Amino acid sequence: LKKGKRLENRVAAEWRRKVDGFASRTSGSGNGHIKGDVYNRFYSIECKNQETTKIWEWFDQSRAEVQFGKPPVVIFSGNYRPILVTMELGDWLDLVKEAKIEK
Repeated sequence: LKKGKRLENRVAAEWRRKVDGFASRTSGSGNGHIKGDVYNRFYSIECKNQETTKIWEWFDQSRAEVQFGKPPVVIFSGNYRPILVTMELGDWLDLVKEAKIEK
């Protein structure tokens, strides 16, 4: 439980630092009226900090908790592993397109 909370807090902090926008860990880790683990304006984020990956199960959970049409994202890590992000191809391509337009 502590590992998951630590990852959620880190994701929210990195979001605020890099994106310069509001993000915070959802109290109850998505069990309340706000779904997802890290609340922000743009994505429905599910965080997992586990050694055994269950990416399809996690992605299904993220999709089930989507609110307000936000694209689902799974952010995961494990002991001494990098933090990785999984999202649908179309959503990722939208990000690439936006980044290309901004340059």
